[in-house]
Amino acid sequence: MNVLRRFQGKHVLVFILIDVVLVGCLMATVSSSGGRVLVLLLALLLIWRARLMLRPLQRLQATMRRIIDSGDLSQRIPGQSRDELDAIAGTFNLMLEQLEEHTVELERSRDHLSLLAQITSTSPNAIIMVGGEGWIHVWNSAAEKLFGWPRLEMLGAPFLERVVPEEERELFSALLARASDNEPVEVELSLVTAKAGTIPVQVTLSRILDAMGQVQGHVCIVRDLREYTRLRESLVQSEKMAAVGTLVAGLSHELNNPLGIILGFAQGLLRKPSQDEASRMALLSIEKQTQRCAQLVRTLLDYSRRSSPARERIEVGPLLERVCELAMGQARHGEVSLGIVSSPASLPELEGRVAELESALLNVVGNGLDATPPGGRVSIEARVSPGRDGVELAVRDTGRGIAPDVLQRIFDPFFTTKPVGQGTGLGLSITRSIIESHGGHIDVETVLGAGTTVRLWLPAALVHHTEVSA
Repeated sequence: MNVLRRFQGKHVLVFILIDVVLVGCLMATVSSSGGRVLVLLLALLLIWRARLMLRPLQRLQATMRRIIDSGDLSQRIPGQSRDELDAIAGTFNLMLEQLEEHTVELERSRDHLSLLAQITSTSPNAIIMVGGEGWIHVWNSAAEKLFGWPRLEMLGAPFLERVVPEEERELFSALLARASDNEPVEVELSLVTAKAGTIPVQVTLSRILDAMGQVQGHVCIVRDLREYTRLRESLVQSEKMAAVGTLVAGLSHELNNPLGIILGFAQGLLRKPSQDEASRMALLSIEKQTQRCAQLVRTLLDYSRRSSPARERIEVGPLLERVCELAMGQARHGEVSLGIVSSPASLPELEGRVAELESALLNVVGNGLDATPPGGRVSIEARVSPGRDGVELAVRDTGRGIAPDVLQRIFDPFFTTKPVGQGTGLGLSITRSIIESHGGHIDVETVLGAGTTVRLWLPAALVHHTEVSA
C-alpha cells in the first residue's frame, strides 16, 4: 500500500513538473493574449491526461484497502487499458487468485486438523504419539485418565522412562522398530501409572511417515485390560467352581456312608447300660462330631448345588458359645487364648441354618487360631451393626496379619498358605458362600505383624406380627 502511494505521488509530481515546464516555455515564447489562452488550454489537457493515467493506480489502492479492511480476497481490479498499469493490475489479480486458493486449502487443513483433534480427544482409548527421538508429542484425555498424569506434564517427556517398566523397555523398543505404517503391531504388556502402579494393557503401535517418507514417530493406542483380565479370571473361576461342584457332590455321597456307619455304631454302644462314664462321654463326643461332619458334608452338597435350605430363627449368644466350645480344643493345642467379648443382651435374632452359620464362623475362628502364635489371643464379638438392621460378628486375632498379595486371593477356592496336607483352601470360599446366601457379606481388615479382623454382617430376622381378633 505504501509503495502504491509513493508510486502514485511520484507520477503526480512528474506530470505537474512537466506541465509547469511546458506552460512556462510556451508563455515565454508566446506574446499575444490568444496564444497564452491556447497555452492554458494545453496545460489543462496535460493535467487531465495525467489524472486519467493515475486512475488505475487509485483503483488498485482502493481495492487493497477494501481487502485489508474486510479480508475478502474475491475482489478484483477491472482492466480497461493495455498499458503497463493494466499489466500491474492483472498481476495483482493473479496474486489474489492464488492467495484465495491457498486460503481455501488452509481452511480445509484447519478443519481436518480440528476433526482429528476431536477424534483424538474423545477416543475412549488412550492415544499417545511418540516422536522419533522418544519424546511424547500427543497425550489425549483418555491417556490422562488411564495413567493419571496431566497432558502438560507429559508433553515432551521421555515415553520409555515415564511409562514403560524397566523390564519391558527392551521389548517395547523392539516393537517400535518392528511396527510399520501399514502393519501395526499389537501386544499385551504392563505399563506404569501414577496411582495404580503397573497395570495390564493392550498396545497397538503404528509408524507415522511424513510427505518425504521419513519416519516421524509412532502412535500408541492403549486399551485398559484390567476389567478384561478380571472377567477372564472370573470365567476361569466359574469353570473351576463347576468342577468343584461336581467333585463335592461325589465326595459328599461317598462320605455319607462311612459317617452313617460310625454314627450308628456310636449310638448303638450308647444304648448299652454297661458303659462306664468315661466311655459314655467318649461315645457322646464321637456321636456329636460325626453328626457335625455329616452336617458339613450336607453343607458342601448344598454349596455345590446352590440350594436354598430351610431356615430357622437363631440366637446369637448360644451360636457363639457353641463355636467357642468346638474350637477350644484347637486353641488349647496351639496355646492361644480364645474367648467371647461381652455382647449386648438385646441383640436381634438371625434367620438361617444353624449348622451352616456354625461352620462359617468356625472356619474364621480356626483360621485365626492357626495364624496366632502361642500366647496370642483370638476373640469373638457380636454387636448391632451401626446404620444397618443386622448383627456384626467380628473375629479378631493377634497373629502375623495377611500380606496384600495373599489378601486378594483368600476367598479363591483351593488357595491356601498352609503346608500340603494341612488345608484344602475351601474354608473361606465356603464361608463367603454361606454368608452371602444368608443375605450378608464378609470383610477382612489386616495389618502385617498386628493381626487380622474378619467381620461377618448378617441381616436380622424379620419380625412377624400376630394380629389378635376381637
